[in-house]
Amino acid sequence: MAVSLVLGAASAAMAESAPVVLMEGGGVTVTSFDVKVEAQKIEPEARKKLLAQPDNVARIASAAYVRRVLATTAEKDGLAADPMVSAALQLARDKVLSDAVLSRFDAANTPSDAALLNFATANYKTQPERFRRPEEVRARHILVRGVTPESKTKAEALFDKLKAGADFSELARSSSDDAGSAAKGGDLGYFAKARMVKPFSDAAFALKSPGDTSEIIETQFGYHIIKLDERRPEGTRSFDEVKEALKSEILTKLLNDARLEQEQRLTGLAKYDHDAIEAMAASVAPAPASK
Repeated sequence: MAVSLVLGAASAAMAESAPVVLMEGGGVTVTSFDVKVEAQKIEPEARKKLLAQPDNVARIASAAYVRRVLATTAEKDGLAADPMVSAALQLARDKVLSDAVLSRFDAANTPSDAALLNFATANYKTQPERFRRPEEVRARHILVRGVTPESKTKAEALFDKLKAGADFSELARSSSDDAGSAAKGGDLGYFAKARMVKPFSDAAFALKSPGDTSEIIETQFGYHIIKLDERRPEGTRSFDEVKEALKSEILTKLLNDARLEQEQRLTGLAKYDHDAIEAMAASVAPAPASK
């Protein structure tokens, strides 16, 4: 079936509960479920955007179709009987099925949001030292990259424009060599003193009041002009600031502990053949170097 004829059904297939054929030929078919499974490797939000584009659906389906044709050829040629191929097939099947069981296991062991909130609240109250926040400032900067006479001259020209009344944010957008912060008007967000290189931090934390601007500061990155936006004293992060991160941390630990307990229970049912293990290791160990 031509790709152009396939795409009309692709968008509807994403919402179907039953698979819809997207490609067929040579005795094999590729369905909407095949594409959905391939897309599971991608983060949910990015996955939605990806599958909303017919060209992307066609590309994923085409790749799956080629693999399926090659796999069919391998079976016809008897390659599945090769012991290593057979073992790889078994391991692949084991992974898919075990992942399905673990997904169900995680769902069964996931506490309610209310329970997670209670756990998070208890952790916050009993471990206050974890949530201490050092003194921070929020500042903007304009960077002229490089420590050369030319870059210093450029920094001095920008500094003169600020003294003449130029808007700091607009000048950062148009002239700063730090592309990441320039797009935000030079805004670096809040940072603690230890986060930045010493000359920069010393200058930023020496500014007293919001709106104050530093002299030209030299670091290994070049020449900076810094403007203070806000100061935030040392303190404790509020529960609302850390709540979601705490809930995620607790959920991860609960599920990991449950999985570990299950793994230990299952491996406890088996016996190792230590002689066979040692023999295998010996068979692949490098031969001792001759003297």
